[in-house]
Amino acid sequence: FRSLALKMIPGAACLSPARQSQMLVVGQPGAGGGAEYASIAQAVQAASANDVILIAPGVYREHLKIDKPVDLVGIGPIGACSMISVDVPAIEVSGKCTCRIANLCIHQRASAERAPMTGAVRVEGAAVVAMEECEVTSDSGHCVVVKGAETYAFVVHNIVRAAKGVGILVCDSARALIEDN
Repeated sequence: FRSLALKMIPGAACLSPARQSQMLVVGQPGAGGGAEYASIAQAVQAASANDVILIAPGVYREHLKIDKPVDLVGIGPIGACSMISVDVPAIEVSGKCTCRIANLCIHQRASAERAPMTGAVRVEGAAVVAMEECEVTSDSGHCVVVKGAETYAFVVHNIVRAAKGVGILVCDSARALIEDN
């Protein structure tokens, strides 16, 4: 994906990888499997540009802020890896980076009926995101929000459902390829 995005987006050549990517493994404590990190946020913080973060099956209650090029990939069948956030996006990607999100169930929950309207996945600030083979829901807003000039999203082969707002919102001069969702 990253090489395709670099070719399609003007000025993105500066985002090309300068080193070989590493794989970081996230797993639930006590689950075994050789996990290096107990949370996805710890792995994102430790990751270098272009690293791949493999997420073992389980439920992760997290709010991720991503501002560097990394891949988040769930291991196992669809539905085996779930991320849940409450009243905030589960994943926020911002800044000039490319990020891939694959094979995750991403759920945004509301703590109260009048929770703030946001998105389960937010992409903004000139970020480029590919989201594939994911399931996304939101009790308190939109499922996926792509916002701002120079922000691009490739949202393909996902299940986007049960949004309080819209399923996928592309706004403020952002661009997106939305296919087979």
